[in-house]
Amino acid sequence: MIRSFRNLLVLAFVGSVALPPLALLGSTAPHVSTSEIYKIALYTLLGLVALPGFYFLLIKLEPYLLEESLDQAAYLETITGSVLSVAIAGSAALSLFLELAVIRWQGSIFEFFSFYKNYGLLACFAGLGLGYALSRG
Repeated sequence: MIRSFRNLLVLAFVGSVALPPLALLGSTAPHVSTSEIYKIALYTLLGLVALPGFYFLLIKLEPYLLEESLDQAAYLETITGSVLSVAIAGSAALSLFLELAVIRWQGSIFEFFSFYKNYGLLACFAGLGLGYALSRG
């Protein structure tokens, strides 16, 4: 499962590198300065150059992440039934709070997401849903 997570992170990295040029191509702005085009091209080029380094960093971190996830799973098995319902409610409330915070943060940083909040909402929902579905519970 760690390999799938690594591939998903690489896909997200590629998507974040590809988003500015795609937004520029889809823009209906009448005039885009050449300096803005150069900035976007430089950002895209730097992102593509950093992609192999990011991939190899994830490969190096994979054993550590696997060990940490196994330790976390072992700890979660020790939670007793009396505390389990409170832990589930607390984690659901915290994940909902973080989901809403991410959506608000995206809208303040990227203007595109301030108009289309559903993208952030669907990404958070899909990520949380997959995480809960793939757990061994």
